Amino acid sequence: MRLFIKTNTPIYPTFRLLLLTACCNIAFTFSAFAQKYTFSHYDIEDGLVQSQVNKLSQDKSHALWMGTLGGACRFDGKNFTSFSKENGLINNFVYVVLCDSKNRVWFGTHTGIACLDGKKLLRYPSPPNIKRTWVTSIVEDGSGTIWLSMEGKLFKVNGRALQYVPIKPMEECLISNIAVNHAGVLYVTVYEQGVFSLNGTTWINSIIMPQQYKDLYIKQVLFDKFDHTKAYLLANNQIFAVKDNNITNITEPALANAKVNLLCFAQDAQGDLWIGSTSGAYYLKDGQLIHFDSGNGFSDIAVSDIFCDSDNNIWLATGGSGFYKYEGDAYVVFDQSQGLKSFQNVMGIVRDKQQRFWLATDGNGLIMYDGKNFKTINIPGATPYARKVQCIYNDRDGNIWIGTSLGGLWKFDGKTYSMIPGSELRIANAIAQEGDGTIWMAAPLGCFYYCNNALCHLEGVSGFISSLLPIGRDSMLIGTQSGVRLAVNKKLVPSFKLANLESSNIFCMLNYRNSVMFGTGDWGLFVWDKQRGTLKNYNVKNGLNSNSIYNLVADKNGIVWAGTGRGVNRIVPLANQTDYTILGSGKAKDIIAEANQNSILYADDKIWMGTTKGLIVYNTNSEMIKNSAPYMVIQSVKLFIQQNAKPVSDTLKNDYMLCEDACIPYNQNHLAISFLGIYLKNPGDVSYQYKLTGLDDKFCSPVKNTMVDYPSLPPGKYTFQVKAITGNGAVSGNTAQISFEITPPFYKTWLFTVFVLLFFVALGIAMQTYMHKRKLRSVKLIERMKREEKQKIRKQTAEDFHDDLGNKLTQITVLSDILTAKIDDEKIEQKKLVSQIKQNAEALYNGTKDILWALDPKSDNLYEILTHARHFGIELFQDTAIEFNFDAINPDLSKIKLPMEYSRNITLIFKELLNNVLKHAAATVVKVTNDIIEQQAVIILTDNGRGFDMQNAAMGHGIRNIENRAGRIGGQVTITTKPGEGTAVTLKFKIYA
Repeated sequence: MRLFIKTNTPIYPTFRLLLLTACCNIAFTFSAFAQKYTFSHYDIEDGLVQSQVNKLSQDKSHALWMGTLGGACRFDGKNFTSFSKENGLINNFVYVVLCDSKNRVWFGTHTGIACLDGKKLLRYPSPPNIKRTWVTSIVEDGSGTIWLSMEGKLFKVNGRALQYVPIKPMEECLISNIAVNHAGVLYVTVYEQGVFSLNGTTWINSIIMPQQYKDLYIKQVLFDKFDHTKAYLLANNQIFAVKDNNITNITEPALANAKVNLLCFAQDAQGDLWIGSTSGAYYLKDGQLIHFDSGNGFSDIAVSDIFCDSDNNIWLATGGSGFYKYEGDAYVVFDQSQGLKSFQNVMGIVRDKQQRFWLATDGNGLIMYDGKNFKTINIPGATPYARKVQCIYNDRDGNIWIGTSLGGLWKFDGKTYSMIPGSELRIANAIAQEGDGTIWMAAPLGCFYYCNNALCHLEGVSGFISSLLPIGRDSMLIGTQSGVRLAVNKKLVPSFKLANLESSNIFCMLNYRNSVMFGTGDWGLFVWDKQRGTLKNYNVKNGLNSNSIYNLVADKNGIVWAGTGRGVNRIVPLANQTDYTILGSGKAKDIIAEANQNSILYADDKIWMGTTKGLIVYNTNSEMIKNSAPYMVIQSVKLFIQQNAKPVSDTLKNDYMLCEDACIPYNQNHLAISFLGIYLKNPGDVSYQYKLTGLDDKFCSPVKNTMVDYPSLPPGKYTFQVKAITGNGAVSGNTAQISFEITPPFYKTWLFTVFVLLFFVALGIAMQTYMHKRKLRSVKLIERMKREEKQKIRKQTAEDFHDDLGNKLTQITVLSDILTAKIDDEKIEQKKLVSQIKQNAEALYNGTKDILWALDPKSDNLYEILTHARHFGIELFQDTAIEFNFDAINPDLSKIKLPMEYSRNITLIFKELLNNVLKHAAATVVKVTNDIIEQQAVIILTDNGRGFDMQNAAMGHGIRNIENRAGRIGGQVTITTKPGEGTAVTLKFKIYA
């Protein structure tokens, strides 16, 4: 077992004697310095109601509760909410606080007990025979029963009353403490009697105190978190372990001799014990007893309670300085309190062959640290300027190179110091060793390399050089105030440039896997992928504390640690190995210190970083860096009431919280939702993703704000969901949500919509009926007019034929009849000839109309031909059951002139086709389409008739006539048909515009 004595004062003789006595049984290891541990401190200036904190507890939302002598407080990691007599608390002296399984909060005060159930504070009257009504303990057993002690007696909450419970068979006894074990069994410590447990209604003496311990006054019982058969007792300023009814005093000798009173104790997640005393706290870890006091980052004030929360944080309540949270060993600070002089500037760090650390300081020379002590090292024979050490480097042979400001460049081989010739009046900004062993030095007036026992200037580089990085056996990257340069074989490569870095001041560089990282003084971090040739930038927008990156180093886990102008960042590669996420150090209380350039070292799983505030050592394997998840709560949903709006108090659980599934009128649709991820480990490391189902499809990108405003939500059903994410990527175990509905105005309700729809349907039907009747009247009128016009035309045509050609043809017919009568019956041939003359005259009469149309010059264009065919079709099918459809004819077709024979042949083709459809197809629908494709007219006639088999059908005169007529106009007819599937006839012929 090793004992660390944390003190800056001499060990007095009496204390030395005690230590010598203790050495007979235990070995001690002393440390001559005190590490400075990290604690987060909260007091009245942070919002705590009063600085004397008595007891701590935690509710289901992970918020911390504390009882003080000025009331009670709830702490969610950011804000304090106070409860005192001003808002209903029974008394401001709150000695104990308990959050039970029903999320109620119980307050044990100087004048009895009270309970916060939701937003309501309930008071429980104390029994009338109790004079000293201050409550010193409250617990909840496995059945949910609340137990408390007053005046050394045991009570339980029964409804709204407190019921006295005697410890039978004892008549009178003094209770000093009550506790509940892992199984939910109640334990009671009775002075001079031992520890009793309640089994149903029977009391059992569970821990029988030996005779030598009969007078122990047990302050607290603690059940081991891992060994459920083991318990600890805090009594008479000593700690006892109880297992299998064997009681062992386990008080550390240093603790027993510390001359402090032990007030409380607790066990953390690793099973280690924490003890609160009247002078700070003690931590028993791995056989080492650490005393936390004002000398190493804590306080000398009394610790009244120690509490390990659900995220394994350790909280320490004090009797006058608020409360503290132990931040673990994530980092320690070595400054003036540990031997380094006031606000030491640590400019560089190396480790020698003896595993000692050498610190380069600006003004105090070299400081060597052997793990226990800091020792100042003076360079023999050096000028005072040599105390201003700007950089330090150890080469592959173990030599230490020391770069000063005007004090020379020095080499220490482990025995002697020697100054490099020619470096007397130079300033060394950085030192590096090339692959071939050459030492390089960066300076304000250029870049140098050590060759043949002399410093040689690199030609072509004369400006301020800030950093160096070897990238091969003969190559060196040189960081300047205007980008990066490359030297190969000690010659500058003028063609090498990284364009995006030309305006950047390069502070530091790091070889990382297949990339090079550049820390700049103005634009943050750049990552150059040498294989892909890409250059990506990361800055404060990506999570960096500052855009000034002073040093870089990678640990064994592949995480890059970057010292910035405002503390440290961790740069973690993502799964794709080409992108990175930027995290903080992982602690709630992180030191904001400006790192020094190239002053960083990774050793023993720790990051040693030099800053303007001294040396900071980060533990990369710290238990405290492990992920834990926040607990998400919706704090309030505030409605902004519009003028003349109906109140909605019935939808609110309290002033600013909607009831679940609340209905909100449409004119109160401005909501502001406040939420918080309670993360006591690191409250500032939480981001949020939220969405409003009904308005959003997915969660938003992570944001830091804890309130979202919806100024004008449309009517509908909504569910607001929000989750929290830590910088380490841990997502809250719960997603907080609340559902509500914004009711639409009456004119947007479904009933009103149906009514309006029915109204418009009825109106549409009425209008349709009116328009249909009007159309019918119009159609009838048009049909009557057409019939009248046709009758006029027919009459006029009959008159014309009768007066001119018709009368003559009629005379021919009459004369044929007379001639036939005069010919003898035996002259059959002559009669046939006369009969043919008559028939031809009649056919000529019937065909005269088409001939006259064809002879009309107006018919010599495609528009008239199609119109004539359309008219014929209309007339042909007008009085039939066949539906005839003819596509619209473009008037521009009148510009397409055709020879006279086209109009005649096209008309006859379609007459033949339409007559065939009428006579043989048994169709109900006939359709004609027309189009112009590549200087060809395409006319298609289709019917839904019976069709026929082209291969087996005999070609009649009609089809041959159609093909012949098409050939006369240079056209082509294609017939497509199948039995039962109708017929399609396509006519194609060339046109002339």
